[in-house]
Amino acid sequence: MGAVLFLLCLLMLFLRGDLSLMIVARRGEAALTKAVSDGGRTMARKLYLLARILGGLRTDFRRFAGALPRVFMIVSNHQSIADIPALAI
Repeated sequence: MGAVLFLLCLLMLFLRGDLSLMIVARRGEAALTKAVSDGGRTMARKLYLLARILGGLRTDFRRFAGALPRVFMIVSNHQSIADIPALAI
């Protein structure tokens, strides 16, 4: 039942996002570009929250103890699509 509820909430989230982008698109390309860039992080947070609450996603974050180097790279293995919203947050 949790998976069905997760998929329904996911569908509602995407439909709401699509509808809001269609409304913003009427204001012009600049407004649409801003809405997409601003809304991406918000959508990622909502997807991640849905996956945690309804989908049973479990994460293990480990903090780096030292100072970060000036240049570094984050690598994801993409064994599932769950890491994409987590990295976008």
